[in-house]
Amino acid sequence: MQKKLNENGYKYRVENESQFFAGRYQDIFYNMDSLSVKDGDIIFICLQGLQATGIPFINIENIFDRPHNFGEVFSDDLHVNELGYKVLAELFYEVLVRNSFFKNFNFKIPKVNSGIHLYGIPKSLALSENYHKKLNSILDVKLKQNLSDYKKMLRLNRVNIGCIVMNCNPFTLGHKYLIEYAASKVALLYIFVVEENKSEFPFADRFELVKQGVKGISNVRILSSGKFIISQLTFSGYFNKEELQNRNVDSKFDIELFAEEIAPELGINVRFAGEEPNDTVTKQYNDNMRDIFPKYGIDFIEIPRKTINGEVISAKRVRKLLKSQNFDEISKLVPNTTLNYLKEKSPPLRCIWCRIAC
Repeated sequence: MQKKLNENGYKYRVENESQFFAGRYQDIFYNMDSLSVKDGDIIFICLQGLQATGIPFINIENIFDRPHNFGEVFSDDLHVNELGYKVLAELFYEVLVRNSFFKNFNFKIPKVNSGIHLYGIPKSLALSENYHKKLNSILDVKLKQNLSDYKKMLRLNRVNIGCIVMNCNPFTLGHKYLIEYAASKVALLYIFVVEENKSEFPFADRFELVKQGVKGISNVRILSSGKFIISQLTFSGYFNKEELQNRNVDSKFDIELFAEEIAPELGINVRFAGEEPNDTVTKQYNDNMRDIFPKYGIDFIEIPRKTINGEVISAKRVRKLLKSQNFDEISKLVPNTTLNYLKEKSPPLRCIWCRIAC
C-alpha cells in the first residue's frame, strides 16, 4: 500500500494498528479511540460478518476463491503470503480512488442513530461506553486511591493458584525440585506439559514420566499445554533454540495469550519458572513473563535451579549422557521412574568390531 501511494504521488504514511485477536470489536474501537485522527486521515477497519453503515465498504470474503489469476497466495481464512497482501493492497487502493478519498479531504464519518457506534457498528459489539475513558472521567484522585487500596486488600486475601510450563525432555530431579518448591507456595499447582512433539521423547511418554515423578504431591494437577502454550503456533522459536541463541526472540504472543485466555479459566495468579543461566531463548522468555504478567494481575516467580557439584541439572545434560548410556551419572540427575524408562528405551551398545551387543 505504501509503495502504491508513493508511486502515485500521494503523501500518506501507512501505519498498521494491529490487535491481539481479529474480530474482537472492543479491541478495534479501543485502539481507534486512542488514535489522534486528523482531517484527511484514512482508516481501514477489518470487520467479520458486518457491514459498516454509510461508509465505503469492500467484501473480500471470497476474494481468493479459485479460479483466480493471482498465483500462489496461500489463503487460510485470509492468512496470505506477500503476494496475497499485494493483491489486497491494490484492492484497497482502488476503493480509495473510486470513493474520491484523495480529492475529498473533508470526508466526515456520517451521522448515525443512537443505537450505532461512532464508527457505524452497533454499540453492543463495541467496548461498552469505552470503559477505560469512563473510569478516568468518573473517579477522582481520592476514589482511585481507595480503589487501589481495596485491590491490594483483595490481593492479600486471594487463594494462590500457580502453574509451571515444562517440556520435561526427559523429566529430571531438577524438574521435580521446581515442582516441589512451587507446590509449597500455592494452594493448587497446575503443571502444563508441552504437547508439541518436537522433542526427542514423545509427548505421551513425557506426560507419563511427570505423572510418575510427582506422585505424593497432593496439590498438583497435570495438564497438556495443547496448541496454545509454548507451541509451534504461539512460540515456534522454543523448538529451534540452538540456532537462536544469539538472537532476540519474540515470545510475547505466547505469554499474552496465556495471561488473557488460559490463566483466567483456571484462576491462575502466579506462574513459576526455573532460572536460566545458559539458554538465552528461555532467559528472554522468562524476562518477558516478568514484564508482562503484572499487567494482568499475575505474579511471576523465578526459582533458582537445582545443582549437583555446582552444575545445573538439565534435561540436555541427561540426553548427552544417554548417548553413551552412562546410566551411573544419569541416575544422579533423574528419578528412578525416569531412569527405568531410559534404560528400557535405550538400544544396547554394539561393538564396532563384531557388530553384536556387548
